[in-house]
Amino acid sequence: MSFASSLIGAGIGGVTKGIGSLIAGNSQADAYRDAANQANNKLTDTYNQIRTDYTPYTSVGTNAANKLNTYLNTPQTFKMSDFYSDPGYQFTLQQGQNAVNNSAAARGGLLSGSAAKGLTNYTTGLANQTYGDAYNRWMGNRQQTYGEIMGAANLGANATNQVSNAGLSTGTQQAQNTFNALTGAGNAQAQGLYGMTSGLGEGAQGTLAQYYSQTDRYKNDLARNNGRTYGQNRIYV
Repeated sequence: MSFASSLIGAGIGGVTKGIGSLIAGNSQADAYRDAANQANNKLTDTYNQIRTDYTPYTSVGTNAANKLNTYLNTPQTFKMSDFYSDPGYQFTLQQGQNAVNNSAAARGGLLSGSAAKGLTNYTTGLANQTYGDAYNRWMGNRQQTYGEIMGAANLGANATNQVSNAGLSTGTQQAQNTFNALTGAGNAQAQGLYGMTSGLGEGAQGTLAQYYSQTDRYKNDLARNNGRTYGQNRIYV
């Protein structure tokens, strides 16, 4: 083997080891990043599915919130038209008027002034007696309507909270995955660079050692040919 070949052979092993370490480190770093990307994509798909599943409920909540805003900002007062259209009042009024008319007819005074006065008195008295009941029913209906709208709005709000929590959890987990991947990739690449540096160092040391070994051997060969060891007080015989 020539002098140059022996030097190359001594160094190439370390260089090969160093390059192999660098390639392995980069491959491991890519594996960390690929795993994080796959996990994050899966988390995104899951979050999108959650949003889709909750869309009907969030839509109900949005519509209810709009209705609630309109309802609360539209002045509502109990008017006489509300009182006169009250089903309870209308029923009682009709029953009472029928009773008055039947009584007047039995006495033969259906079209008399006294019959008309009786109807008027009954209607007025009934209004005084049932106004409060009609108002309470109107207010009860209003509160029921408010409760129904508010219930739908709360349903949407709860759905929105669920989606928001899912989004926050997804973002947090993705950030953690990315951090872990970058940390792992950085460590892997650092180890690869360290391995490459170490391998190159070993190759350089091997080359130098081979160089000095070959140089000493060459000098000794020259000295032997001259009958003495070059640089030492020994004689070869």
